[in-house]
Amino acid sequence: MRNKYIGEVEKSATIVIYGAGQIGRKVYNALEEMNLQDRVTCFAVSDQHDAPDTINGVMVKSIDVAAKEYGDALFLLSVGERFMYELEQRVIREKIDHYFDGKKIYEKSNQGDIEQKHINVDVNELFMQQYRDGRYNRMDIVVRYLAIENYHGVNDYGFSLYRKMQARRMSEDYVDFAVNRFKELIASWESDGYRGESEIECDENLQLIDGSHRIAMGLYYGLDKLSCTVNSCEDDIEYGLDWFIEHGFDQNEIRLIGEKQDQLCRRACRPISCVLWPAVYEYYSEITEKISLLYRVKSVKDYCFKEETFGRAIRGIYHIDDIESWKIDKKIEYLIAYPEKTIRVIELDIPKPRFRLKSANGHTILVEGERIKRIFRNCYKERIDNYFYDIIMHTGDNYGQSEYILNLFKQEFSLKDYFMEIMQYNWIAIKTDSPVTPNDFPQSYPFSKDIDIICLDEDYDGIVCSTEAFLKRTVGKMRKINMISGREKTKVRVEQKGYLIFQFDISRRLPKMETGFIRRSIEQREYKDGYYIAKKQHELIYRMYEYLIYPAKNWHYAYIEENKTLLDYEEAVKALSGLKDLLTQRFHDLL
Repeated sequence: MRNKYIGEVEKSATIVIYGAGQIGRKVYNALEEMNLQDRVTCFAVSDQHDAPDTINGVMVKSIDVAAKEYGDALFLLSVGERFMYELEQRVIREKIDHYFDGKKIYEKSNQGDIEQKHINVDVNELFMQQYRDGRYNRMDIVVRYLAIENYHGVNDYGFSLYRKMQARRMSEDYVDFAVNRFKELIASWESDGYRGESEIECDENLQLIDGSHRIAMGLYYGLDKLSCTVNSCEDDIEYGLDWFIEHGFDQNEIRLIGEKQDQLCRRACRPISCVLWPAVYEYYSEITEKISLLYRVKSVKDYCFKEETFGRAIRGIYHIDDIESWKIDKKIEYLIAYPEKTIRVIELDIPKPRFRLKSANGHTILVEGERIKRIFRNCYKERIDNYFYDIIMHTGDNYGQSEYILNLFKQEFSLKDYFMEIMQYNWIAIKTDSPVTPNDFPQSYPFSKDIDIICLDEDYDGIVCSTEAFLKRTVGKMRKINMISGREKTKVRVEQKGYLIFQFDISRRLPKMETGFIRRSIEQREYKDGYYIAKKQHELIYRMYEYLIYPAKNWHYAYIEENKTLLDYEEAVKALSGLKDLLTQRFHDLL
């Protein structure tokens, strides 16, 4: 079907492009593709102060002059959606009858198309991305933030600055309308929250084109992400402090804006995670010192893992990454060969970060992070044995990934405290002596593993409820408690972004195990280091049960072999009668 807007353009003898930014230039390119560029009489702007004299050899004029000289022309309104209403009101005031959205003609123009991506972008990343040549370039966001504060009584000057900015940017006639519309927007967010279908608009470098009100609102109300349309163009909007100085803002007003911008940047700037892998374990201190010469190191933490949990730790770090699974497998294969299983996590402060979009998925990635990895890979890859790409260092791609990694290995609760929480009940913890158990157990728990709690029928509900209550008090906002409830067994999972941090397996019965044995083992339990365990004879039977169900867990068989002289054979046969055939087959020598 033919684009009706192109038909309108083709019928017009003279054309005015209202807007001299990137969209206006794209509209001109679209007209050029259709061989209609000669009909463009001028570009029009609301404020000619910062506008160029010409674009592509075409004069740039103020909208009032263009309206007087070319009132019968077709006016193509060439701005983002946020400013479209303002331009529509202006052309109505100028008594211009023939106009429409210039972006409409993109549909039939190969040259004029702006390729677009629709993404959700971190509000803090987007705000911090507005630096240009080392200076903050979108002070209009800051003025809007001050106006929101004024609305809530935090200051008494925000709307005064906002009114002055809009008067200088558009006209005095526009100010009351802009203020009322902004207050309506604030009231809407207060009552209904953010509506995701209202997208901001950025260029391919995430430099803002349209949407400064929504960014200011997102910052004020603590929104995580905003919907964003990313255009395949580069923005040339200048809105730094220079603009405000040139437009008559006095020294005190400039100071207020600058101080708030500094405050907002310090608040929006999030730490970046840097992970050192054990391939460079002997260089941990040296690398950390060198990194500190580039950026401020806020914290350094070393996390030691058993070989059995080391692979889970690596997978956890990449859980929310888009890396292919085979690369993770390969990384684990190489890293697990190194004797040390200690991962160092460094927290960095990068004050003026630059982000780019990954072409594959539109996710943000920190340019400085790529630079750090490149520097240290090149520096150390010749100094380690058996080098494989990317086994030296990893950095979080963006604020979200960094927050995830910095929180991943934090032990937010102690099993010793948990055991105190359920001390009133009748229970035992089984299989605690295993290759995954940390040296300081029960103070710490094995990462991404579980603990088995066996209890009496009458205490099952109480222990489940106490476990949930304990975790709700101790687990932070980054993590989620996931209850998988059953009549005889409940799994209480602590997860971070869907990745298992730790799991409590609470059972009052085990399939095909004699219930009388469970009661006897609990009644004869022993106290050890702040928690209850089964006595050795009963622990052996629980290990036999586990090995019969999961024969790949050969460490249970090793435990049985080591302690078989303590085994009560008759009780084992009775307790495991439901697994008689397997018992005879796998433990023939013992029985």
